Amino acid sequence: MLTRKELKKQAKTLGISDYCFYNGKLYYDENKYKKAYKYLKKAVKYQHNKSDNLDYTYLLANVASKLGKANKAKKLYLEVIELDGDMFGPVAIDAFRDLAYIYYQEKDYLQAILHLGVFFVNSEHVEDEEYELYNKIHTEHISLDMPTIEVSKDEIKF
Repeated sequence: MLTRKELKKQAKTLGISDYCFYNGKLYYDENKYKKAYKYLKKAVKYQHNKSDNLDYTYLLANVASKLGKANKAKKLYLEVIELDGDMFGPVAIDAFRDLAYIYYQEKDYLQAILHLGVFFVNSEHVEDEEYELYNKIHTEHISLDMPTIEVSKDEIKF
C-alpha cells in the first residue's frame, strides 16, 4: 500500500479514480471514515473498470456501514453482489455476510439469517463470530416450528 507521500508523487500517473481509492483506503485504515467516504465516493464515480469498481464499491459500503449509514451500505452491498459476474465471488460473498450484520442490527432477523445462510454455503472460510450470530438469531429471535439447529465448524446439531 502506498503512503500518503508516495501517493502525492504518483497522483498524475494514477488517474483520479485510483488516486481517490488509495486516499480513501489510507483514511479507512486510519479509522477516519468521513474522509475515507468522501474519497471512495469519487473513486467509484470515476472508475470505469467493472472489476475494480467491485472492490471500490465494497470498501465504500464498509465505510458507509462504519458511519452508521445502514441504508446506503445495504444499497452498496447489493450493488457489489450485482457487479460480481457470478454473484458468488469472494467480494460478493463477503457482502452477503455484511448485509446479514446490518439486517441483524435492524432486527430484521429473517433477512439476516437468509443472507448469513448464503454466506455459509458459499464461503470457504467462516469465523466463529458468524456461527455465533447464526445460532443467536436462530435460538433467540426466529421461532419456527422446526427443530433447533446449532451450527459450528465441525458439525451441525439438531
